[in-house]
Amino acid sequence: MPTFTPLRKFPLIMVCALTFCAYAHATDLKVNCNGTGALSTINGALKLLNPQGPNTLTVSGNCKENVVIQSFDRLTLIANPGALINDASGGTVDVITIVDSQRITIQGFTINGGGEGIICYSHSLCRFNGNTIQGSTGDGVSISRARAEFMSNIIQNHPGRGLDVREAGEALTDGDTIRSNGAAGVRLEDGSFLFAVSSTVQGNGGNGIRLTDHSTLRSRDNTITANGANGVSLEGGSEARFGVDVTGNVVTGNAGHGVSVNDLSFANFESPGNSVSGNTTQPDVVCNPQFSGERGALPTSNIGGGTTNCTEP
Repeated sequence: MPTFTPLRKFPLIMVCALTFCAYAHATDLKVNCNGTGALSTINGALKLLNPQGPNTLTVSGNCKENVVIQSFDRLTLIANPGALINDASGGTVDVITIVDSQRITIQGFTINGGGEGIICYSHSLCRFNGNTIQGSTGDGVSISRARAEFMSNIIQNHPGRGLDVREAGEALTDGDTIRSNGAAGVRLEDGSFLFAVSSTVQGNGGNGIRLTDHSTLRSRDNTITANGANGVSLEGGSEARFGVDVTGNVVTGNAGHGVSVNDLSFANFESPGNSVSGNTTQPDVVCNPQFSGERGALPTSNIGGGTTNCTEP
């Protein structure tokens, strides 16, 4: 049987101690916003946590506060059924601000009002799952110099953009609905990137998706319909690629063109299966001067029979 001298035991003790410390920080708290005390607000509960995480807050009730998550890692906020976060600022402050934080998850809330519903910025990584974000005085969600993943959210009824990705931000939408926003459904600017999958951008006052200033869209199996201007507008050296996994992209019923390609921008309808047709302003895919370009916008193949003034080289 092996024996351990004190010197041989010491590394084992240190390993066990370090392992214990790594897990000792994990905390799971229950917040009842209809109650009293430190655990009656999300902000109050955050003060009790080690920001290094991992931490989970399970939230119940009607929370009237403007939540600030700053310099946290591995933090999850989960809503019990019916949990709300309502703006307490009269529309001047964002309802949830996430700054300089990593692996932050917001799940299952109804988020009402605010200057913006949510802002994720300063190199944060944010994940949003199953939330309804509505009724701000500005944009619904802003991603600025940060990365975000959206799954099965509803972003609606904001006078600005539903989703604004700016300053080289990156976002993924998967099964989300962005509807009934005043300025646009989605805006990408300042070299930002969106990978949109199986999402619906519908009934927004301006463009469904607007790209400016060298931004990029990868669109697969999305429905972009009934928006007040173009379905997708490419401007200022931006690029969009319309691909097909299952159903293809459907861009129809928009008041402007389906896809509008403008200065120095590029659209690639990379495979058959997309349907860009039936938009109010013709042609469905338009190449505007100066120096626009596209590939694959052929009425007989990749845009499902819609019209175009674009020419292939």
